Amino acid sequence: RYEVDFDKLNKEKASIALSAEQAAVPLISEKNADLFAKIGGTATTTSVSFAISFTENDVVTARTYPASYRAAESILLEFRTYYYTRYFEEALSELREELADLRDDSSDASEDAEKARKKIEKYEEKIEKYRRKIEKERESVGDELETAEEKARKASELERQIRELERQRARYLG
Repeated sequence: RYEVDFDKLNKEKASIALSAEQAAVPLISEKNADLFAKIGGTATTTSVSFAISFTENDVVTARTYPASYRAAESILLEFRTYYYTRYFEEALSELREELADLRDDSSDASEDAEKARKKIEKYEEKIEKYRRKIEKERESVGDELETAEEKARKASELERQIRELERQRARYLG
């Protein structure tokens, strides 16, 4: 809005210092001024310091240039409002996007889980079907096993009887 070109003086870890030489900001003064800003803070706070001077010994203070000082204060308040509005809009936008992605992922996961449940159900039905087949086969084999065992006993009994008759024949007929 003010079209002031600031240059970075230094960039420390905790702050950034900026300056603009002989910048024209009509809201502050009709005269061009040197502007200095220092922006710093911590993880939870931010501080902005702002200084204005027309010459090396002519500095704007609340006493020396009250109208310019109030104009600078209003610019800083406007900047704060602008900055926080942008900051919170960006933060909200990021969180909303993350939430939308999470909801999409959750929806996909729910769909995948439902598909998996259906597959599991299908396989459980197949397992139950095969269990019934196995049981039926066991019953069938069981009947045949009983029949085979009975036949084996009968055969064994017949073989015993044959041996007995052969022994008796040999005894009587010589």
